[in-house]
Amino acid sequence: MELGTKELEINRSPINEEACFYMKKSLFRHTKKCSLNHESDITKKRQTSQSDGQTTLLSSYLFKHDELLKSKIFPRMRADDIGLIAKKRSINITNIRRLAKLLQHAQKENAEIKQLIDILRPCHFQLIIAGVNKMAQYNPETENYESPTLAINFGTLVKKCCDLAYVDLLQKKNTNEQRKDLKILKRLIESQWADEVSAQAGANLNQNKWNQEELLPLTSDLKKLNIFLQKTSEESFNKLKTNENDSFAYNTLKEVLYTQLILLNRRRPAEVAQLKVQTFKSIDLENEHTNEFENLRSKFVTDNDFVFHTSGQGFIDGTKVLHRYVNKCKVERPGSITATRLRKHLATITQLLQFSNNDMEQLSKFMGHTLKTHCNVYRMSDKMYQTAKVSKLLLLMTEGGAEHFRGKTLDEIQINLNPIYDNETVTEKIDLDPINQNDLDAEREETLNASHAIQKSLKVHKHKSKKVILDSRQSWSVTQKKTVAEYFSQHIKENKSPKQHEVNEFVNLYPKLFENRKWTAIKAMVYNMYTGKLKYH
Repeated sequence: MELGTKELEINRSPINEEACFYMKKSLFRHTKKCSLNHESDITKKRQTSQSDGQTTLLSSYLFKHDELLKSKIFPRMRADDIGLIAKKRSINITNIRRLAKLLQHAQKENAEIKQLIDILRPCHFQLIIAGVNKMAQYNPETENYESPTLAINFGTLVKKCCDLAYVDLLQKKNTNEQRKDLKILKRLIESQWADEVSAQAGANLNQNKWNQEELLPLTSDLKKLNIFLQKTSEESFNKLKTNENDSFAYNTLKEVLYTQLILLNRRRPAEVAQLKVQTFKSIDLENEHTNEFENLRSKFVTDNDFVFHTSGQGFIDGTKVLHRYVNKCKVERPGSITATRLRKHLATITQLLQFSNNDMEQLSKFMGHTLKTHCNVYRMSDKMYQTAKVSKLLLLMTEGGAEHFRGKTLDEIQINLNPIYDNETVTEKIDLDPINQNDLDAEREETLNASHAIQKSLKVHKHKSKKVILDSRQSWSVTQKKTVAEYFSQHIKENKSPKQHEVNEFVNLYPKLFENRKWTAIKAMVYNMYTGKLKYH
């Protein structure tokens, strides 16, 4: 078929499916029953007839010798306007559809742009930024990117395009001006991309990570899923014993075994799915198991090299299989059981086992990444554990006396952290009767006397030991409890802790009664009242 003629000219005879001309919407139905179609195309799981049609239409005058594009990349590309634009261009890389979207946006803004290389000019730098912002869904009012990673990575993608275009132009004559433009554009991206795009996108990315809820699989969910998979595998195996040709039972058993492997070794889904039969046979196993596997498999597939195969030539989609069986099991939190979160679960749990650096390195190699990746990416910090450790250090620096703990680890340091000790486990009942002013005066005098007595008894003496702990705890008087309960009665009813300024206002009303009390201790008393730790009625 020749492009540019008024009439459609056929320059080859109908010897295969490339000569079948059909409408786009009906092409996929014809592909399944076409007598000229290859048997492998009929049995393959994913039909790509529309995409193949686009590729065939353009192959007569583009990428004639690039079989990799035609056989591997283009069949996986969606047959839409963006896919057609991408297939027409001479510069194609991994992110081909993203570049096609950028070209589509540029053509709407500037009709003179025909090819991707036309965008790669310094005068179109702002046009590139506008296209990237549109693809990354940038909101100028909130200064927020919906897809910040796309915005950050696109700068590297455009620079790679400049390098590929430069190499291509080196092989052509009279391209000095174009090569200069490519160098200038690349320099612009290196110097200005961070200010124009990456800075804000990076801030949005960090904010999203900070606000993202860290979910790990529940132990109860994993246990429930294992029991469900074991039961399902036994049922499928029993069905195969009854009927050796039961394909549904065979496929179910295959998928269940795959899911069990993911739960056991926590490897990436694609790594397990791409396990080949030859690799499986090379493992040192008992002969009866190997023979049983080969006999069962030979009844359903003969020309597929993968253990976890599809009906065609490929392997199963592990992510979808795991997701399907997690939902079938009806666990409490199905969204937390993914392959990535299972790997994070293993990395996080090992923190409790006190692994040595050598042990951690061996575990990282088994999981298929480096020790640095294991610690920074997969191992999620336990917030309670982290807070307790760091808070101990910060309080030690705030209160002073760090020199007494020289040479000790955080686990060995014992600090008396009891700012709200006075009412942590109080179970005494409080009578909320109206407070008599005479009682208040008597209680104030009693409190002052007790305070002076405590101060006299708490004299600090030097001791041989470097570890000194001061105990200045005071119990709450009945009048103090009555006053707090009456003043913060509304907070107690609403189960709400008072703010610092509210506590300060309260203390200003009774300065002598609460002169030795921290606002956090009063806040803790209110908290214990409405949580039931302290009885007040």
